[in-house]
Amino acid sequence: MTNAMTQDSSTLTVGIIIPAYNYGRYLDECIGSVIAQHYSDFSVLVIDNASTDDTEAVARAWVARDSRVRYVRNERNLGLGPSVFKAYELLDTPLMMVLSADDYLAPGFLEKTAGALIRHPECVYAYSSWAGRIDRPGHERHGEESSPFIPHKGSGVVDEIEVLLSHNWITNSICEWRRETANVVGKLFDDGLHHVGDWYLYMRLLSEGRSYFVDEVLGYYRVHGEAESDRLVNNRLSGPDHIRFYDLIYGNTRWPMTVRCLAKAHQIRWMTGEPMMAIVERLGGERAHPIIQQMMENVRNEVIVGAARAVLEYVPTPNALDTPENALAALARVLESSPRHAGALALLADHSNAFGTFTVGRDLAQQIAHARAHQTVEQQSNPSPVTVLVDARNGGPLRRTLRSVARQSLAPATIVLIDAPATQTEPHLQHLAADQLDAWLTDQAQAPGWTLGLVAGDELADNAVALLTHVAAGSAQIGLV
Repeated sequence: MTNAMTQDSSTLTVGIIIPAYNYGRYLDECIGSVIAQHYSDFSVLVIDNASTDDTEAVARAWVARDSRVRYVRNERNLGLGPSVFKAYELLDTPLMMVLSADDYLAPGFLEKTAGALIRHPECVYAYSSWAGRIDRPGHERHGEESSPFIPHKGSGVVDEIEVLLSHNWITNSICEWRRETANVVGKLFDDGLHHVGDWYLYMRLLSEGRSYFVDEVLGYYRVHGEAESDRLVNNRLSGPDHIRFYDLIYGNTRWPMTVRCLAKAHQIRWMTGEPMMAIVERLGGERAHPIIQQMMENVRNEVIVGAARAVLEYVPTPNALDTPENALAALARVLESSPRHAGALALLADHSNAFGTFTVGRDLAQQIAHARAHQTVEQQSNPSPVTVLVDARNGGPLRRTLRSVARQSLAPATIVLIDAPATQTEPHLQHLAADQLDAWLTDQAQAPGWTLGLVAGDELADNAVALLTHVAAGSAQIGLV
């Protein structure tokens, strides 16, 4: 297979790990669905966990027919996690995915997901809608299909970290991700997780960028009652995994405190069944210990807004999070203490008309109208281009700054880094040596738009560039933050 560093940029090789244990009856259809892909630049590795059925014979038949298929057999059963880790180290492709041996893909899956990651370097993974198909011959529901609720409308780039914290709707067989990013955030399903390792991987990947959703059913999850997830649930191992998942997020500074506190709130929700908005409004509230109130002082409203977003956007039936009315009411209370809170206003502008039982006062109605007008201007006008200049000479956490820039509702036209290590940045970013800075600033002062200066380690609110663009509309100036 062509090395990813030398191949044409219009294609990226996808490494597909197929972990198999006594799934010979499903494996032929699984591998066949990969071979039938419209996108042909892939490498398949079947990792057999010491099966005792015909898994090896099925896999070797495909190896003989197609050079893109490899087969490795473990001498003993290592367990699913270690077996997948082993396969990961045996592949070296820029894009990766794990396809369960009992699942299969529609022919357009790789074309749509790999194509999205090629077009959108800011995205760290891509996935599609999928369907569960009941495979129980003789059962009255055999052959039935159903699709999970996915909180996105149409295909495109999505920022889903706050919503994905509430529930994992991405089954591993329909998600493709960047190996380089996975290596940065700790590779695969580590830290002792068995059932939700894929979910934890998605959250870690999202700490580095956004994702891309393809609004087509391009993968199929086979429901037969003998899956690894069924075993974990039946052996009472799934519950502890969910609790540990949230502990791992809270305990890691890779995420901002807002996300970490949201993880703790969701953990409480899973353990108690209490409504989400009631939980987050009590975090750091009047009954909390003073040191917790102090900890929450600067993030409490952000946590409430993040929880409200999850409640308003993740709305399966029944909704296990909370009611939309409770979320909207909580947003209104945020605006009582912070009348110009952009996140609360934006959510109310997007969602308040959707729920007829929620009413607002005259002042809040005027604020929502203003927020909708702001959104309309953003969508219809042609704002001046924004250049973000990040000074990395202090050796601060550059990725933290770049993540906050990547989350902007209005993306900057250009991002320029001063003395930044090339290994820590995406190839679409521009690099500038310190001795070139004076000349660059002179040229930039004459260019249209404006420049926002940051230092590695700085973080921006998600709407910072949009707000500053309106404040500095049309001017060309150096903004020092």
